[in-house]
Amino acid sequence: MKIYLHIDPKTTIDRAVIRDEKRYGNASTVKERYEKKYLPGQELHRKLHDPIAVSDIMIDNNDWQNPKITKNNYQTGDDIYSILHSLNIPFVEYTHPPLHTAEEAIPYSKHIKGGKSKNLFLRNRKGNHHYLVIIEHTKMIDLKKLTQTLNETPLSFASPERLMKYLDITPGSVTPLGLINDINKEVQVIIDDDLLLHEYLSYHPNINTATLELRKDDFVKFLQWSGQKMYSIDLSTYQVK
Repeated sequence: MKIYLHIDPKTTIDRAVIRDEKRYGNASTVKERYEKKYLPGQELHRKLHDPIAVSDIMIDNNDWQNPKITKNNYQTGDDIYSILHSLNIPFVEYTHPPLHTAEEAIPYSKHIKGGKSKNLFLRNRKGNHHYLVIIEHTKMIDLKKLTQTLNETPLSFASPERLMKYLDITPGSVTPLGLINDINKEVQVIIDDDLLLHEYLSYHPNINTATLELRKDDFVKFLQWSGQKMYSIDLSTYQVK
């Protein structure tokens, strides 16, 4: 396993001054040493070895009290299967052609047990809050009402780039099982109360060419393990009239 710890040059110098000023007598000397020797050496290393590309895990350590994992090749894609197995969650897998919407899935899901959902990845206007809304597939949600309930700035659909950044999945494959990739727990989960009335639920395993059928209680177990903030809401009252 290769781990790359990233710190911006300015932060590197600021920390060096705090650590070495007493040793070298003044801040200017410390800055000069780093600007002429250490930082060029780091830049040469990045050009020759590209540590971002070859690392398995990348940690942004600019805020040493709140480091963030920005890359983790050990929790993406097919890893959802091993996670479900580790949680002792049984499932039945069904394969099918690529399905991009809940409507496209209907002909291929008639034999799959339980409630069917669609999954909406939303952001607020500021772009600092993100929500995964899991709602019954027949419902059309009123985002203005949901915005008011959450006391948020206006909600809208997040871009494919944000979807990739936070859940590491692409449009058409949106699924709560993608929460395994939300390492820093930045996505909040809103689940429709009506879905929790079903004994079984079904979701893509982070790709849209398969669907996993699992018990509702096991799905809740997965959400609790994943650790994001979660709301269970009666989304019937938030439907578009």
